Amino acid sequence: MDAQAALISPRSRLAVAFMAIFIGLLGVHRFYLGKTNTGIGMFALFLAGWSFIWIFPLGIGIWVVLSIWALYDIVTIIIGEIKDSDGLPVTRW
Repeated sequence: MDAQAALISPRSRLAVAFMAIFIGLLGVHRFYLGKTNTGIGMFALFLAGWSFIWIFPLGIGIWVVLSIWALYDIVTIIIGEIKDSDGLPVTRW
């Protein structure tokens, strides 16, 4: 293994992208990257938005914030700037 390969995450950017696009609001892609705390945070926000949906502005507001967070993750994945829990860039498709 060369030195440059050691500086790149072994995780697949394609897998992270699909997870973020299709089930990104649940934070599954963050769990895959090893970012458990933020994965739990995204999942908790999803549940909070669902729980407070009957209070229309609060539930929708939570989901808007969560959607912006997920969209940010999708953009960083696509441009290759996402990093795993070890701080290594996820660049391999």
